[in-house]
Amino acid sequence: MKKLSYAAAAAAIVLSSSARAHELVCEKTVDGNLVREVTHYPARLHFKVVVTNTHPTDASTALSVNDDLMKALGITFTPAAPFTLGVGQSTEFDFDVTVKDEAQCLQLAKAQACAASFEDRFEVDFDGGSAQCAARVICKPEAGNDNGGGVCKYDSDCPAHNHCLYGRCEQDDDHDRDHHGDGDHDKDHDEDHDKDHHDKDHDKDHGDGYGGDR
Repeated sequence: MKKLSYAAAAAAIVLSSSARAHELVCEKTVDGNLVREVTHYPARLHFKVVVTNTHPTDASTALSVNDDLMKALGITFTPAAPFTLGVGQSTEFDFDVTVKDEAQCLQLAKAQACAASFEDRFEVDFDGGSAQCAARVICKPEAGNDNGGGVCKYDSDCPAHNHCLYGRCEQDDDHDRDHHGDGDHDKDHDEDHDKDHHDKDHDKDHGDGYGGDR
């Protein structure tokens, strides 16, 4: 009887543990990346959170979620916790934040830490643990204006009619090239004109020479 009781108790513990097992993971991105450098303003930042149940056989329940940036902006994660995800099931939530200038970007950064960058951390709690994920935003000076000169990494970091050169936004010189091209054209035209004029003078002198012999 004792052996049966022990066996029944062990089976009950296994079943109970299995019933309470929850496994959730999360992923957070900004504009599809884990890190986003802001070098041109205004900038729209697109945040996306994905919560997935990774338990192989059972559903998992999210008891609560927390995100400081969303809380500061008055944004509520949906579906509201608690919510349950089936095996292999995921739920997605996204939101946009428009940063009008570097100062506003730095304000968001200071809300997270005393730095020019911040991690927007998301946390989901479930029975037996929690999962965390974060996307990092780096606030940088304006990439440049019509005069160029801003900090950049790619051409897309620079305003219109500018390109990124050695980390700086430089104004495109297409107009200058076109202007110089016209100059080259004019130069070629002048050279051709001078050549024609020289040939005519040469022919005239040559003709006069024969006429003189006669």
